[in-house]
Amino acid sequence: MTPEPLGPGGDPYPAMFGKPNKAQLDRLVLQTAKYFREREAVLLE
Repeated sequence: MTPEPLGPGGDPYPAMFGKPNKAQLDRLVLQTAKYFREREAVLLE
């Protein structure tokens, strides 16, 4: 299982020309990492 790509979704224009919201992307990455660590801990119990 892998997380979904972070970004504007199916619209290619923002992906090519938009400026990413770095704070929002950082928050999403931290949230994703936290989720996977929690799931891993449950599986390893």
